[in-house]
Amino acid sequence: KANGKYGVNIINAGFDAATAHKVNKFKKWPLVSGKMAYNLSVIVCLLKEMKHKGQIYIDDELVFDGEFLLTAACNGICCGGGFYFAPNASIDNGIIEQMIIRKISRFKFINFVKYIKNGTYHEQEKLKKYIHMFKARRVKIISNKDLIYAIDGETEITKELEIEILPRKIKFFRPKV
Repeated sequence: KANGKYGVNIINAGFDAATAHKVNKFKKWPLVSGKMAYNLSVIVCLLKEMKHKGQIYIDDELVFDGEFLLTAACNGICCGGGFYFAPNASIDNGIIEQMIIRKISRFKFINFVKYIKNGTYHEQEKLKKYIHMFKARRVKIISNKDLIYAIDGETEITKELEIEILPRKIKFFRPKV
């Protein structure tokens, strides 16, 4: 649950949510398809300011105070067409895997994004000072300016985002195999 709305997979804020937010605008342009809209959105976001300043609390404890590129509360393992933010997450364990990526340069981001996409960033020694993971039941993000966030891809804007895990609130079924 994020600011009173519900999601199942990932609630993310910052660069990737801003990219998702702009995709919808570009899709309205004539002759711009989904893939092209996404690529245009990434380019525009890379050219803009790639940082947010704020505080991130995990279960009421301040764990981060500074500039970040993005942060994601993960119940599922991937989002955004196959970016493995939390390869060790479990959708049914009642735990949020909270990722925080500190502010980094465009050059570093472009070089590091392949490790984020394939979920091997935690194996890269050079990324350990930039990417941090926490286990949580509640996350609170306070930004000094408007912050775009996405709940399973649907974007909103706020300055304060409160996220909590609601274990076993959705019942799934599958046919017997």
